[in-house]
This record gives sequence, C-alpha cells and structure tokens, in this order.
Amino acid sequence: MKKLALAFSFARRDLRGGRKRFRIFLACIVLGVAAIAGIGSISSSIVAGLASDGAVLLGGDVAVRLAHRPATGEQRRWMGRHADVSEITYMRSMAHRTDGAKRTLINLKSVDGAYPLYGALELDRDAPLETVLERRDGEWGAAVDPSILNRLDAKIGDSVRIGSTSYRIRAAIRQEPDRLAGARAITYGPRFIVARNSLTDTGLVRPGAQIRYEYRVRLANGQASDELVGSFRGALDATFPDAGWRVRDRRGVAPGTQRIINRTTQFITLVGLAALLIGGVGAGNAVRSYLGGKMQTIAMFKCIGADARLVFMTWLIEIALMTALGIAIGIAVGAALPILASWLLSGIIPTPLRIGLYPEPVVGGALRRTCRRDIFNLAGGARRLGRARRAVSGRGSAGAGKSGSGGHRDDPALHRRAVGSRNFAGA
Repeated sequence: MKKLALAFSFARRDLRGGRKRFRIFLACIVLGVAAIAGIGSISSSIVAGLASDGAVLLGGDVAVRLAHRPATGEQRRWMGRHADVSEITYMRSMAHRTDGAKRTLINLKSVDGAYPLYGALELDRDAPLETVLERRDGEWGAAVDPSILNRLDAKIGDSVRIGSTSYRIRAAIRQEPDRLAGARAITYGPRFIVARNSLTDTGLVRPGAQIRYEYRVRLANGQASDELVGSFRGALDATFPDAGWRVRDRRGVAPGTQRIINRTTQFITLVGLAALLIGGVGAGNAVRSYLGGKMQTIAMFKCIGADARLVFMTWLIEIALMTALGIAIGIAVGAALPILASWLLSGIIPTPLRIGLYPEPVVGGALRRTCRRDIFNLAGGARRLGRARRAVSGRGSAGAGKSGSGGHRDDPALHRRAVGSRNFAGA
C-alpha cells in the first residue's frame, strides 16, 4: 500500500510538467468517447421526446385511419359517445395560381372545428384557425406551408385554385402539432390546410379518390391514463372487428420514425466505432511515444533504487489518470451534444428533444466500448515499461560501451540526472 501511494505521488508530480505530451492521447480518447456517448444521448433524447409528446404528435389519444372511405355514421356516433372526436382528411392535389402561371403539388388537409385536440397550430398571424379558414366574400380561407408561397410566387392574400374552387391564402404555418415526420412532407408535398366543409366544393371527393380519413380521439378531457387508452382501443376493436381501419394510440405514436431513428443510430454508431479504432491506434502511438521519451527518467529511477514494480506502477498510474480524464471529458461532451442537436434538428424532428442525462447510452455505452480500447493502450504501455529494465543495464547508455554492464555508474551526466531525480522524489 505504501508503494502504491509512493507511485501515485511520483505520477502526480511527473504530470505537473508532462501533461502537454498527452494532448494527442487525450484528443483520441475524447473524440472516440464523445462520438459514442453523443450518438446514444441524441437517440435517447429523440425517443424520449416522441414518448412524452405522443398525444400531441398523434393529434389525440387514439387515431383511427381509413383509406378511400369515411367511417360510417354508427362508427362516428359510437366514438362520439365515448370521447371527443376530430375528423381530418388528407389527399394529394395540385394548387394552381388563378392566372395559371404556376402550380405545385400539395398535401391537402381538411380539418373540422375541434382541431387540434392537443397542441396548437402556430400561424404567422394572431387569429383563430376558424377565422382563417372560414368562407368570406365567396372564398374559403387557407393556411399554407411557406414553401407553397415560394413555389407559386404568391403572398398572403392571394387566391389559388384547387380542383373547381378557389382558396384565399390568409396565413402561413409556423408549427403544426401533429406532423409526425419530415419524410411525410416529402412524400405528400407541403401542407395546405382548409376547412372540412370546403372539401366538397373542390369536386375532388369522388369514388376512387386517394383520400385518407382520420378520426382523432381525446379521452377524459385529455387526462386519460395508458390503461384507459388501452381499454378504449380494445372496446373499439371488439365493437367493430371488421371495420378495416388502422388504429394507433399515443403509446406507439410513430413506430416508423422510431425504426428510422434506431437504424440511423446503429449506422452512426458503426461509424463511431470505426473512429474509435482509428483513435485507438493514435492513442497507442501516443503512449509509446511518451514512454519512449521517459526511458532516461526510468533509468534514473532505477539508479536511485526504485524497483521494477514501482517504476511500472508510476507510469501505469499516469496513463490511467489521463485515460480517466479523457473519458470524463468525452462523456461530458457527449451528454451536451443533444443541446446542439436540438437546434440543428428543430426543422426535421417533429418534437423537441428531451434534454437530459441518459446513463445507459452516455456512460454505459461509452465505457463499454472505450475501456476495451484503453485496456489495450495500458497493456501496450506496460510492455513498453517492461523494456525499461534494459535501459539501466548499461548496454544502451552513452559512453557505456567500454565500461561493461555497470558503465553507467561512472557517467557524470547520468549521475547528475540521478541526483535531480532524488530531489524530485523528495519534493
């Protein structure tokens, strides 16, 4: 125990003036650990955000989707008796300028007066959604994605034609609460929101039209537990077993998005592991280079009576301390990366990241992968320290070629260094 304390004291004192030589070593460890910890932390933040905002992203506690046909009157009455219901439709269409100069593909979304059940639709003007979408002066209103204005070279207040009717653009959408993924916008075009009652005026609702009907359900005035959501879904399936609809609830709001996140995380983790491998080579070379420059110091320690075990423990502790420092810095950087990612991904991810410390991906994942590499670095350093015994044999010392195996004891320069080492040990 006394020898360990002495080795730790030597290592601490040696690091006072030798920390700069560990810069490459620290950089390799910090980058590798930060990459693995950051990837896991960002992924966990996204998944936690999806789970906590499930009802907002889905638009309700439960969502029922039908393709090409609406729900029957009986089905709508049954849902209305048990919960608040909002009916929404989606379809692809073309928006034309009234002069016919330009047109663009849009995702036409019609909403009723109950929309949105959760969250809020943010517009570029302070006005209720009902006022924006109402029929006024013979034209229905619309709220549109800003990209539609750019594509049509239009502005707020202009009219566009969809099907056989025209809509006046009265607001631009800033934030849509129930937009699940950016990929959905790429598939169906930018959003064009209109009133549910105006859809029949377009002439687009006809047999064979590619329309998706969604019925969002809010249970217990927004205070429903997961058990109540599960029982409602079970009762819905039991009452209408042959309805042919797709039912989702807030507990699994975006399984496709989570699969994409998981696969992306696995891919980026593979890239991070490759970076760890390259960083391991750099860290190993840094350790070997550092210990190579310490051979004379090790030899002087041997001259003043230090045995091989004390020498080994001293520099092993140095490498271990710098390794721990690099891991700690890397974990701190990785834990902070979601803050930067939340800003960069704000226009892509439909929900804000839940910033927090996630021990499993940040600490566990980083340590599991990094410690394997650092063990090899320490083992390589131990092999290098094992060669230190030959540094004091006299065969490789300057001027020792003719003085035999003990020629180093007659070297005045080496004697002065040994005296300096005694002073270092007693400092």
